[in-house]
Amino acid sequence: MAKTWIKSSIGAVTIEEDGNERKRTFNNVKADVSDENIAAFGDILATLTGLPTSQINLTSVNNVG
Repeated sequence: MAKTWIKSSIGAVTIEEDGNERKRTFNNVKADVSDENIAAFGDILATLTGLPTSQINLTSVNNVG
């Protein structure tokens, strides 16, 4: 079976000062993104927002068949 990449996105969760979670989604992530790139993106997001990043997830959509 062949697997064909369709799309990927990153979901990030930051924690606001009042303890609430803020969820953000970033689309159009390249197919061959590395774990190091994802972790670095989480660090950059924390720096830009001034809020700690508690979770970051990569979601990929593939066609198998």
